[in-house]
Amino acid sequence: MNFRILLVDDNRAILFAMQDYLAAAGYQVDCACDQKEAESLLNRYAYAALITDLRLTGSGSTEGFDIARYALERHPSICTILLTAHDSLEIRKAAYEHGIDLCLGKPTPLHEIGERVWDLLRVSGADAPDPNHVDATLVGANA
Repeated sequence: MNFRILLVDDNRAILFAMQDYLAAAGYQVDCACDQKEAESLLNRYAYAALITDLRLTGSGSTEGFDIARYALERHPSICTILLTAHDSLEIRKAAYEHGIDLCLGKPTPLHEIGERVWDLLRVSGADAPDPNHVDATLVGANA
């Protein structure tokens, strides 16, 4: 089974590094740089997982919460991960109140993100690709 993951981040370098890593691990990966693009993709495809940055338009913004809520309304079984450079107990609490499965601070190593996706998908009963079997020839030096 080819699991589809949606990545949302306004930082293209981070977005494409995650895309390369997760694609090399065997996932089908789509990317969005903003909320509108993310919502369009969520309307078009069924995703096994969503990984979104919290703040897409600047300091104090919380589009990541809105994207996760939108995803969960359309795909109730989607696994959700929130990434944030502004990690705090308050943000983690708000993330869980929005139904987000996991909140990770930035920077988080790519292999750890891959392991967390795998963990969440396995808990949901899916037979997800093992992140320990990443094809290193397909991944850039940032992994």
